[in-house]
Amino acid sequence: MNEHIDPARPLSSPNPQPQEVVARLFGKPRDAAVVVAARAALRVIPVLAFQFGLPSRGLSEAQRFAVLRVFRWTSAAWTAAAYPGRSAELRPAAAAAGSRSDRETKSDAESAAAWASVAAGARRPGNFSSQAVLFADRAALSVDSLGSEDLLNSCTADTESLERGFSPVTLALSSTLWPSTPEWAFEGWAQLERALLDANENWEVWTNWYEARLKAGATDQVLEVARAMIPREVWDQGPKVVSGQINGWLEEREIWHHATSDNSAASADVTPSARGEISAIRSPRPGAGERTGRSHVGGGRLWERPGGPPEPRPTPRPATSKARQRHRLPGATEQAPPSERPCSRTASRLTWLQRLSCF
Repeated sequence: MNEHIDPARPLSSPNPQPQEVVARLFGKPRDAAVVVAARAALRVIPVLAFQFGLPSRGLSEAQRFAVLRVFRWTSAAWTAAAYPGRSAELRPAAAAAGSRSDRETKSDAESAAAWASVAAGARRPGNFSSQAVLFADRAALSVDSLGSEDLLNSCTADTESLERGFSPVTLALSSTLWPSTPEWAFEGWAQLERALLDANENWEVWTNWYEARLKAGATDQVLEVARAMIPREVWDQGPKVVSGQINGWLEEREIWHHATSDNSAASADVTPSARGEISAIRSPRPGAGERTGRSHVGGGRLWERPGGPPEPRPTPRPATSKARQRHRLPGATEQAPPSERPCSRTASRLTWLQRLSCF
């Protein structure tokens, strides 16, 4: 069944209190508590704009690092809620992200994000999820007299959706963040987004990600999991390095999708006899990669045989620049430049075969 959440669903209490929302989290299944905490933390990211005094001045380096930490914590929590099938990888990553948060948080909004990450990494997240909601409530109240009501109404709506039988995955992937975006949240996010983009540090990879969370936009599981599992030593190098790595992954995925899409379109015009010739020069199927223990990226998925590092390829591959090595998705095999990939050879072969079919 294709579940859909109605953002205009009624609330059982018009003005819920923080204690009421927190009380409903106790006894909930683990995934339910995590998704409510993650969404509560995501809602108060715009509060950072007011905390930093935007737009009267630009973001300092320390403030940009603070925003990066918040994105790290919220992405770790949200990804764990959205993809419970990858919990063996995502739970340790979320726990590691929040492990030193008590020394790094300087505001209620940051604390809400940190507690959400800790909840996502915990075996019993009830108490940690409650802390995330309470700090998010305080952060929202600090910028608007009705901020607390906006935040708690949305958290209550999330809880009621879960109680009506919607899954945490559906809530994470298919429900907009706000039933109706409050003015303070809209204004704060617009100011924060503008300040981040003005820093020229590839912040688009984060502003687009947050816009997708606001609108329940499309996701790419491979990229989301890879983003959440970036090691701490990379995060510690700052926004430019982290965003640059994610941007490299996005470009790599887009190139691959474009190449495979062009290949499929060209194949539609080929005669059945020509297809037999083409199959001999195409790249190996994903199943072949699994049998040899290697990973294969293609068709929007990452195929990887569990256990052990990838085996070396039997034939040498072209040298890869350090930039491409840095941006390669975890678990993905080295790929030749676009001009040397099987799809471009296939396209040339297609043209030649189509000409032959005219005789």
